[in-house]
Amino acid sequence: MDGGDTNQQEERDRRSGDGRLLRVGIVAAMLVVHSNTVRIWTELGVLKCYRIGPRKDRRITQSSVNDLLMSIRPS
Repeated sequence: MDGGDTNQQEERDRRSGDGRLLRVGIVAAMLVVHSNTVRIWTELGVLKCYRIGPRKDRRITQSSVNDLLMSIRPS
């Protein structure tokens, strides 16, 4: 990753609230769902993600996971 990519990623992190970016597998384990479910949720916009690197790997924002958990939490 060159310096320009790093700066862009840092800017995205600042805008996302909680700057942590999580891999699909970690999010799937946190939510107790299959990794393909997490991928589908990113496509549907349920979870916010960034596509990074030449393989366009997904990284899901921690704040997006928190928002999802709060929306399904019983009141």
